[in-house]
Amino acid sequence: MESGRPKVFMFSGQGSHYFHMGKGLYGENQCFTHYMNTMDKIVKNHVGWSVLDELYDSSRKYTDPFNQIRHSQPAIYMLEYALARTLMQHSIQPDFVLGASLGEAVALTVAGACTMEDCLICIIDQAVLFNNYCRMGGMLTILGHISLYHENRELHSHCEIAACDQDNHFIVSASEENLTRIETYLREYNIVYHRLPVQYAFHSALLDEIKPRFDAFNARLRLGRPSITLISSVFAQPMHSFPEDYLWKVYRQPINFRRAVEYLESRGAYDYIDVGPSGTLCGFVKHIKGAYSHSQCMTTVTPFTNNAGLEAILEGLVPCLSIS
Repeated sequence: MESGRPKVFMFSGQGSHYFHMGKGLYGENQCFTHYMNTMDKIVKNHVGWSVLDELYDSSRKYTDPFNQIRHSQPAIYMLEYALARTLMQHSIQPDFVLGASLGEAVALTVAGACTMEDCLICIIDQAVLFNNYCRMGGMLTILGHISLYHENRELHSHCEIAACDQDNHFIVSASEENLTRIETYLREYNIVYHRLPVQYAFHSALLDEIKPRFDAFNARLRLGRPSITLISSVFAQPMHSFPEDYLWKVYRQPINFRRAVEYLESRGAYDYIDVGPSGTLCGFVKHIKGAYSHSQCMTTVTPFTNNAGLEAILEGLVPCLSIS
């Protein structure tokens, strides 16, 4: 039986990715394989190389740093879009879409605000732009209360808050030099942290110098009215139309994923489906929604369970999502 709860597809961004994500599905699931091949052909025609050759390189381990943005950015988009289309082909349709950072581009496409080909080419061009013109930097996940940032000069003077989705978990962005300095400080005080596999300080002022170039090519992507309700992690509310600089805000502004989920939770209960490679957003939702929420959250693929979550959903082993 269906749960009766609206379904929310969630799409994560940079930092959730790794080599071989989705490999258990590629070549095995016809729909997933079709969309991955179709998008890889678009990439080849546009820039002359294959994302799949990089993503599924047999010489790589999934733990190796996958931090070349011209490969990782389109790979994330391709995986998440192919997963979403696979779910939808099996009659699992989203009532809402919710993206975080780069995941907002996938949400825009699934919601019908732009075409897959137009958005993918935009993602490729953005990656080239970051690679060629953006100052190197990075992002750290810090396991501690956000007060650590505000109360410690060594933190708030040398980095910016990129996201704060849990009480004891926040993400900062900074230059490479300042990241090294911050890591030294965190080790000294035994504060647990993790550097994300990105080479740029997304959601910080370090991006500002490329804005004119970003605006120049990004104007080519016209965003229409979505046919599926899109909840923005920029504005933490439904979007029925989009400002011209929306994608710039997606990369530049802090991620308000927590506020976006709180907006949904204030209006009812949902079945949240993490259509990202790591189940990261599912973990965040479980924390944000609290113990008394009737919402449920499930993953599709992770590096540890491979595609077991997706298979369970498609085979009707998740009771609330069984297909009648």
